Amino acid sequence: MYDLLKFLHLVSSSVWLGGMILMGAFVPTVRKLDSSGTVIKALANRFGQVGWAAYFIAIFSGMGMFLYGWSFSSLNSYFHIKMGLLLITGVLTYVHSKASNLEPKFRGMIQGLILLSTFGIFYTAILFTG
Repeated sequence: MYDLLKFLHLVSSSVWLGGMILMGAFVPTVRKLDSSGTVIKALANRFGQVGWAAYFIAIFSGMGMFLYGWSFSSLNSYFHIKMGLLLITGVLTYVHSKASNLEPKFRGMIQGLILLSTFGIFYTAILFTG
């Protein structure tokens, strides 16, 4: 059971991070091809559906791994940093998805913070698990 939870956790986390990297790479190219922004909005909406699903699968599979295989005594500071970054990432992503009237420079800043905090989640996960 633990291995299945870990598999779900790793795949969903990879979808979350990989999707952000791909969206960041695709947006400038798509913007040049479609100045109306229709395609970018459609891609962003679809990634939002897939990304939020992946985010919550990662959370619930992580909780399952905790309940199944860990104890409170096995947690270290990296785990707590990871959880803090996860919360920050979720809040920033929610703000980014709901605040459509933000100036592009602020949306870009939020996107950058989301990406950095997600990298932080991955890095602290490596440090946490050894």
